[in-house]
Amino acid sequence: MKVELFNYNLPKEKIAQAPVRPRERAKMLYYNRCENVTRDFRVSDLPSLIKAGDLLVFNVTKVRHARLTECRMQNADCRIKEVLILKPLLEDGQFECLIRGKNVEVGQEIIFKQRCDDKGTARLSTVILSGNEGSIPNQANLEYGIWNEAVIPVKTGIHIKEIVATIINKQYQGIQTYTIQTNVSSSEFLRYCENFGELPLPPYIQNPQIHGFEDELYQPITAKELGSVAAPTASLHFSQKILDELINRGVKYGEVILHVGLGTFLPVKVDDTDDHKMHSEEIEVSAELMQKIKEAKENGGRVIAIGTTVARALESVGTNHGELSCITPSSHVILSEAEGSNIKEETNLFITPGYEFKVIDGLLTNFHMPKSTLLMMVSAFIGREKLFELYGYALKNDYRFLSFGDCMLLL
Repeated sequence: MKVELFNYNLPKEKIAQAPVRPRERAKMLYYNRCENVTRDFRVSDLPSLIKAGDLLVFNVTKVRHARLTECRMQNADCRIKEVLILKPLLEDGQFECLIRGKNVEVGQEIIFKQRCDDKGTARLSTVILSGNEGSIPNQANLEYGIWNEAVIPVKTGIHIKEIVATIINKQYQGIQTYTIQTNVSSSEFLRYCENFGELPLPPYIQNPQIHGFEDELYQPITAKELGSVAAPTASLHFSQKILDELINRGVKYGEVILHVGLGTFLPVKVDDTDDHKMHSEEIEVSAELMQKIKEAKENGGRVIAIGTTVARALESVGTNHGELSCITPSSHVILSEAEGSNIKEETNLFITPGYEFKVIDGLLTNFHMPKSTLLMMVSAFIGREKLFELYGYALKNDYRFLSFGDCMLLL
């Protein structure tokens, strides 16, 4: 299909710059496919729309502090503004990343700095002890030590270990990506990121400090497993209050993991969807969740994906394995001989119109960018004409778009 078929005009003023507080006050556009009914609600109305026995599935990935700006190039002729760590690779200390800078080439070195505050203390992930001074109990005689969230005075005899990464490869995958080899282990470097990095907010969020932005506002309450470079934003609408109310009414809760990377947020730059390369993202679907899906279907419940990342994870398993084989809301899940085992793999499933959904019966999702893979997935679920009818209605009725915006409930 032509990518232009998924284009629409999104005025800048419609892009939400900060989330609604409390979360459940966000507007929610409801569409029922069977009844062809559209209504305006708020997320707080969910308990009246989701019935007992339905299964809500959340992506419990957590966003890493993957944006590193305290860095410089060893070569004075090179300029670097930031490094965005996409994911660790199999080789210890190696990472795939994006680098924003000038004259960045293979073989160059990046030096990552660690900061001290005005009181002379530093939040450290890695330190070298070259003497006995310092205030870390029982660690003074170690030549090399690691502390998570350690805050120590910077004194003579204690200095910060310099983290250096060498660019060992670069590749163009619709966007220029790089492979770096750090001089520390993968676990050490990821700890460094959490201590010194920033959450990688979408580029259309301007001046987040002005809007009172705090880290936790970009982390869903269900977030558990570090690994994403963007939030599964549909989950941001849920407070513990609304989640408890749903569960108390008999709604079932399930979890998957899809670590959000290039596959979710990379823009489509080709003219035809057939030419777009969907980047792989890591997913994990447990045997426990498969059993919950089976029970929900057998008892007439619906499987409702909270976000496109959940839909992609479940449909990937249904497509690749057949463990989750359901075509209509009334059909049953059929588990293969692999029943009882967890599925952990990478997916590059690209859902476009014409795809036959095998697992999910409903979808709660935000309003997405023009010509994005997420918009194409929603189009596959409800049809392109209906999609743009709903988007046109939302634009005319002051719905807020993108990551911090409002949402749609499609059943």
